[in-house]
Amino acid sequence: MILAVDLSDRATVPSETIAEENPRILRARDVQSLTRQVGVAAKASPAYFENILRGRLRDLLAEKVSLEIGIEKDEVKRALADDKRGPRLLEDPRTYALLYYTPPPRADQRLQMLREIIDRIEGWKA
Repeated sequence: MILAVDLSDRATVPSETIAEENPRILRARDVQSLTRQVGVAAKASPAYFENILRGRLRDLLAEKVSLEIGIEKDEVKRALADDKRGPRLLEDPRTYALLYYTPPPRADQRLQMLREIIDRIEGWKA
């Protein structure tokens, strides 16, 4: 009882809680992992580029499309894998071509393609 009276005398107006907005923080190991993958892609075969890197980029695009449109991610993946429904869903034939058609044979061309794909995924809007 005494404690409650003492505390009520001290408290006047509650202070506002300020929520900190933290931008997305990339952990060091994420950056190192991505750096290693891009480095390997520069030297690796087109199969590695196709199976690992483009697969991950397809997943990222499917997740972004799913969030923007409101369709389940698995359904988006199935639609994108279809060569007729995929380009219509994206409304960007170049992005679709970069992710789903045959990659270029030379490593420097694959790295340039990787940069373009990432830029297009970041800029994609429904």
